[in-house]
Amino acid sequence: MILWGFCFWVISLSNLQAQQRKLVIQGSSTAACVGPSNYTKCWVYILDRAFDVKESTEVIAVAQGGYTPYHSMPTGYVPPPNRPAPDPLKNISYSISLLPKVIIVSYPSNGYNVYTLTETMARLRAIKEAANAASIDCYIITPQPRYNTAGLPELNYNTSYTKQNMWAIRDSIMSEFGTFAINVWDTLVNPIDTTLKAEYDAGDRIHLNDAGHQFLARAVLRADVFKEALPIESLRFNGERLGNEHRLYWTYNGSHELQSCTLEWSKNGSDFQAIYQVQGGLKKYSFIHSNPADGHNWYRLRLQLASGKTVYSTRKNLYRNTDQLLIQQKIWRQDGWHLQVYAPKKETGSMTLVDLQGRLLWKETRTLQAGWQEIHIPVNGMAAREIQVLRLQNARQQVIEKLIPSH
Repeated sequence: MILWGFCFWVISLSNLQAQQRKLVIQGSSTAACVGPSNYTKCWVYILDRAFDVKESTEVIAVAQGGYTPYHSMPTGYVPPPNRPAPDPLKNISYSISLLPKVIIVSYPSNGYNVYTLTETMARLRAIKEAANAASIDCYIITPQPRYNTAGLPELNYNTSYTKQNMWAIRDSIMSEFGTFAINVWDTLVNPIDTTLKAEYDAGDRIHLNDAGHQFLARAVLRADVFKEALPIESLRFNGERLGNEHRLYWTYNGSHELQSCTLEWSKNGSDFQAIYQVQGGLKKYSFIHSNPADGHNWYRLRLQLASGKTVYSTRKNLYRNTDQLLIQQKIWRQDGWHLQVYAPKKETGSMTLVDLQGRLLWKETRTLQAGWQEIHIPVNGMAAREIQVLRLQNARQQVIEKLIPSH
């Protein structure tokens, strides 16, 4: 009788484990929960609790402080000289062996002061391809800003090369991996000097504090990695501000036949109303929302499939504040930058353009007219090939924007 009860317990536990879905977070010290005040404040723990609400989920961190994408390469990979070999107990092959539904790759900064953009992207691409080959969805998180010298040149993250490299890795991840990229860089970075914002700093200017880990967890939840909102991986939905209008655009290349798309808008993020509907059958869609509200403007797509099923996209928020300065539509041309700038009233504004080393490239003080206006910034010579940072300031506010020339 005792033996029968024991066997029943073992079988029940085995069934539970088989039914429980898994998420593996592959990475370095941030994935190993370095930084927060205690483990319950770590993004791994927060996600573990959050995903359990909908379905029993095990979140597993396969991480080691100091590790880089090279350490995560598949077992058997032979690295080039002066690059680390894969760790068979911490690499993507090991993560795949755990049979997760999703793998999230988080290598925030280690090695990016030495590794080139090309080799970094090649490693991240290989990691994702290994997961996809095993029928596992794989998301790549962008770098996290970092600053430290520690007295050693190889640990110096304050050089022009490293700053540009970190920005470039961020941009390449977003461009190449699309909906399977999770952008944390833009929120965490101080664009003036590419350091970690103080409100997210655990104190060493490298690791994230409680607020930083809370933000990471929210970023993953917004990415909808288990596709609970929309089980269609081939939808890309985005939007941008254009003067007094919002342009929403999306592409669909899914295998499920799409009957119709309905674009919905909400002021509070929960009470949505339809503002545009179009029949399916296209691959690209767009809509101009004229005169959106001040403050928050939430958008989502409601897709009606031919099968009769209705699914929703993740939400997008385009925030408008007509009481503040805004910079948008940053267009790079041969004669320099052409920007759309909004001023709440006629007032004096000062503009300063610097490179990532803080060298002054351009400066001007002018009268800003009330409403939207185009501002031209002439940039030539060596500066035209580098990332720049623009500061626009009036008597009450300053706006900082990173400008990356297209070539």
